[in-house]
Parts: sequence; C-alpha cells; structure tokens
Amino acid sequence: MTLASLTLFTGLVNLWSDTMAIPVQSPITDFIAFGNFLGVNVSLWIMAGTFIVAQLIQSRTYFGRDVYAVGGNRQAARLAGINTERTIVLVFALTGLAAAVAAVIGIGRTGAASPTIDNNVPLEAIAAVLLGGSSIAGGSGGVGGTALGVLFLATLANGLSLSQISSFWQQVVTGVILVSAVLFNRMGADGSLKRWLGHLRGRHADAGATSNSDA
Repeated sequence: MTLASLTLFTGLVNLWSDTMAIPVQSPITDFIAFGNFLGVNVSLWIMAGTFIVAQLIQSRTYFGRDVYAVGGNRQAARLAGINTERTIVLVFALTGLAAAVAAVIGIGRTGAASPTIDNNVPLEAIAAVLLGGSSIAGGSGGVGGTALGVLFLATLANGLSLSQISSFWQQVVTGVILVSAVLFNRMGADGSLKRWLGHLRGRHADAGATSNSDA
C-alpha cells in the first residue's frame, strides 16, 4: 500500500505540475537551508532536534513502547490493550511530518519545488534504516542506529563523488548495500544468521583443536 500510494500521488503531482520545477523564493526557506545559529547551520539544528525528540519518544514514552510492541507482534499488542490502529496511524503521520520538514529544507537548498528532485531518496532511507539495525517487520532497532546508517551512506556517497566515480555506480553500490542489509536482516529474523555464525565458530574451534593435537 505504501508503494502503491507513492506511485499514485507521484503520478498525480507529475500530471499537475507537468514535471516542471516551480521556483520558490522565501526568506523562511532560505534561512532554514542556509541560515546559521550559533555558528551552526539551521538544518543541522533541525536534524539534531528531530533526533533528540525521536529518541525521547522512543525510549521515554508509552507511545514509543507501543510502537515496539505493535512492530514486534500486532496481535499480541492488541490483546495487551494497545490501540494498534491508532499507533500505526500516528507513526505514518509522524513520518509524513518528517518528510515535509525534509522537503522544506530541500526546497530551500534548490530554490524550487520539483517532483523529480531525487527519486532515490526512498531507497536510501530504507537502506539507512536497515543498516542501523532496524527490522523490516518492526519491533527492533532505533533512531540511534538509523542516524549511524545515514552517516555511513552520506560518507560513502561523498567519498565516491570525491573519487569522481559515476553517479550510476553510486546507485549500484547503494543497491548492493540495500540487498545485503535486507539479506542479513532476514537471516537475523529467522535465526539462520545465528546458526551460520555458530557454524563458523565451530569450524574455527575444530581447526584450533586439530592444530593443537598436531603440535
């Protein structure tokens, strides 16, 4: 449903705008994108504030615990008395709010609103979340890990750009990282990753024992 809604509304926006960028001149967006407060860019303050608020909600509120419970097992959360439908709607609403704030920063940086500004953002966001240790199914992970995932991808993209590597290869690298993250996430969910690591440790122990007996 999420991907279907994305495709639907992207098509409607492209039809309405004819895929043309609309110039936006506003002192508010300019300040958000390029302004400084105490020597630090305003967008960085927004990022830090968002991280702190999300971390507090995640770890210090009933709503944060409800999100983990619903993500871990929706049926069990419902039986425990949690309003699962309201929790899911609130999560999507907060996600939309965060996307809107990011869009305002993006408009300020480019000086225009464009429906085709960067179609890779959704995949990069998913990759950052998975790299941060969050599960696709929900119930595990957190904001701190996601922040590290974003930092890793941004550093990787910057390094590839400085190395003058084609943007297409950057997409390939991001895709490989996303596939690998999904694979390890899935293996961790069904226990196969733990079994595989245990098998490797067993082989290493056997090899060590064989070396000691030969000695």
